[in-house]
Amino acid sequence: TVMSDEPIELEDGWQMISCYLRFPVDAVIAFSGVVDQLLIAKDENGNFYNPEFNFSNMGDVTNGNGYQLKMSEAAELVYRMQLDEDEGDGVVSHRGAAEPARLGVHANTGSNMSLLVISHGDITGDVGVYANDVLVGSGVITDGILGIPIWGDDLATDVIDGAVEGTDLELRLYDGATFHELTYANLRGEGSYVTDGLWVVELTGERALPTAFGIESVYPNPFNNRTLVRFGLVDAASANVRLYDLAGRLLRDISLGRLSAGGHTLTIDGADLSSGIYLLELSAGADVSRRKLTLVK
Repeated sequence: TVMSDEPIELEDGWQMISCYLRFPVDAVIAFSGVVDQLLIAKDENGNFYNPEFNFSNMGDVTNGNGYQLKMSEAAELVYRMQLDEDEGDGVVSHRGAAEPARLGVHANTGSNMSLLVISHGDITGDVGVYANDVLVGSGVITDGILGIPIWGDDLATDVIDGAVEGTDLELRLYDGATFHELTYANLRGEGSYVTDGLWVVELTGERALPTAFGIESVYPNPFNNRTLVRFGLVDAASANVRLYDLAGRLLRDISLGRLSAGGHTLTIDGADLSSGIYLLELSAGADVSRRKLTLVK
């Protein structure tokens, strides 16, 4: 048995630690004893606590789990279960933030970097992070602040399923119909992917992205059972989506009705299909766009 107040020796830089608490405690409280030396703490899902910017979306640390800590210098951690009256002022602890269902949630690839988005204006909605036009992280900005794990490529797989080291990153805002490019000032780090890096931006504005006809992205691809398709229409039109196998057999024929110009999303359900390669076709009037999908079960 390990007592909950057993000291843990922390080194300068990154390390993995266990949690000895007997019951869940908010990360801001649990790590308050080393707040002066703590640069960032992360859980297995990429949620993080950054004392410098008074932000945490980690929620509770819980018994039996491991956490990544980056320290500015060596220190001794004793988990705390409550704060004194004059401690913790100004820390924004976001617990149970809404998921961005309109963009989807990126799979955990085992490596990530942390993005903190700060907005002092009226910019709200679904924020997506893109690497080479592929979604690598997302979240919903509320109350002027948002923490996003940006997922890196899993080197154990043959496909690129996340951001590659050094890849430039783009921030987009989705309002349900149109994608907007977000402009920002860098407060920490730069807009390229670095495993375990910290990138902090302050939003300065947005501008609508021009919409082109066609299937813009499919994520995940390869996919297991379900994948999210993002597509654009230049003009309002009646649209259809069809799914074929490589033998040309029609497996899905989805009428989307008349849609407005702009960006749209659609979920393809392949739960009843076998593993393999399929062809997805979007048509609107005389315009046709196609994209290969790979289903892996």
